[in-house]
Amino acid sequence: MNLLIFGYGMIAQRQYLPNMRKLARKAEPPIDLQVQCVDKGKPGCFEVESWEHEPAIRPEEIDKILILSPPNEHYANLAAIANRCASLGCAFPKIYIEKPIYLESERERWTELLAKHAGLEDRAFYIDHYRFKDALVWFQAHKAGTLGSIGKIHEIGLVSLEKQKFWNSAAFEQGYFLEHGCHLVSMMDRVFPGIAARQWTPQRTGDWRVWEQAGRPPLCKRDSACLSHLRMVGGDYPEFAAEVALTAVVGKGMLDAKVLHLGGENGSAQVWFNKGQLVVAATGQRPARMEIPTGNPYRAVAESIISVSTKPELLSPLTQGLAEQEKVIQIRRHLPAHAETYAVGETPREIARELARMGLQDIRIDLP
Repeated sequence: MNLLIFGYGMIAQRQYLPNMRKLARKAEPPIDLQVQCVDKGKPGCFEVESWEHEPAIRPEEIDKILILSPPNEHYANLAAIANRCASLGCAFPKIYIEKPIYLESERERWTELLAKHAGLEDRAFYIDHYRFKDALVWFQAHKAGTLGSIGKIHEIGLVSLEKQKFWNSAAFEQGYFLEHGCHLVSMMDRVFPGIAARQWTPQRTGDWRVWEQAGRPPLCKRDSACLSHLRMVGGDYPEFAAEVALTAVVGKGMLDAKVLHLGGENGSAQVWFNKGQLVVAATGQRPARMEIPTGNPYRAVAESIISVSTKPELLSPLTQGLAEQEKVIQIRRHLPAHAETYAVGETPREIARELARMGLQDIRIDLP
């Protein structure tokens, strides 16, 4: 299998390539995985302005392409692939584009590119590794039984906080919400299919908050953490009340906590993704805790890409990724301009209060 990677950075070196090579060796029969990389200033990589004009890489010999370059390069990468294959009359390889697809609205020109090249849309996929989290996959399979005890859902809280500090990447130059918010939309759509296509209306905008982390690298601009509130009509989802409140909390450089909170008429449920725990608290009863699977989602993505263990329902069409990022951009437009600051390792008090309101006191076990 011949694999071409655009962007030989930290994610490629620490996550995708080690997992792909290990899986290829263990496959029956073993897969002969040959990898070429395109990047600038990286040892062993082709350093070119555009793959469209690189004679040493023959597109008809490439089986799959993984685009891990910064978001502002994704469109140029895909356009170069499409134009090169079209000019040679060869079939498009399968193409996988890592989140986020872009940071500023580009849906129109992406749609035009897909329409220009027949067959490209069917060969292009969007990767959000959060959809592959074992805890999320488990919860989706057991959702009906879990939600039966808490009644119709009237509140959803999506918490994605990371202890990891910012690094100097162009992916953060428009703010953390545009880089990370795609996970929130994608996870919601994974648990409740089709929900990303619904209208999410901003509410309580006076309670929205934005923070900037002190001492960030120079490329990391605008928001480092934010708190937002939205509303959605329940509609024909049997699990939902007539209206559902959505609270999104994202932040970097404070603590590790990735939780889906579901508030129902008769109690609540919390899915702790990275900790591998489900907590169900029915009204009037002590919370019930259950250990659920957890693991490295990048390995699951690698399995799907090299087809060791295909999970087609988790690899989204590129067109779905475009729609999800547009929703993130729409929400981002409502964030307040004023930003307070916080130090690395500090959790702003408004975020702490919101977590406590949702009953996430256990979040303290994640503190360093």
